[in-house]
Amino acid sequence: WIRDLEAFIRGAIEASIPIFGICFGLQVIATALGGVVEKSERGWGGGVHMMKVLERRPWIDNSTGSVSLITSHQDQVVMLPPGASVVGSSDHCPNFLVEFAPGVVGIQGHPEFEAPFAGAIYSNQRELYGTLVDEAIASLSQSTDSQAVAMWIRAILDQASVGATVSR
Repeated sequence: WIRDLEAFIRGAIEASIPIFGICFGLQVIATALGGVVEKSERGWGGGVHMMKVLERRPWIDNSTGSVSLITSHQDQVVMLPPGASVVGSSDHCPNFLVEFAPGVVGIQGHPEFEAPFAGAIYSNQRELYGTLVDEAIASLSQSTDSQAVAMWIRAILDQASVGATVSR
């Protein structure tokens, strides 16, 4: 099913359909376009992580130099596909925010997660990750920038939609 999804993604990109991938979404866009995803050498990444903005884009609020998001992943993009660029990076995940093409962006963090939901997920992973779970749960008291990232997503999709309308 993953190969079918990758083919669907390539078709959507060829048709100039905007895509925003979250976590696995980022990873599958990368593999669909020739990138490589592997388990992180740093192990499981859970809890609130800070991502530094490395490259400005029109859809990023100019006052934003970094954002904090809830994360939960072991796999991550380790090699970008041709034409992709890293827009944001974290200590745990160097390719945290990637622009693959205009209107095609992915992020490793979870702007859709809220702390209680993430805490419940982490609690169920205690056998796999041990004390890392306690650290991840403790970090959930930190504020996140999910609303700012939601505005990025909207701006990316709006910008891509306007471009697609103009080019038709």
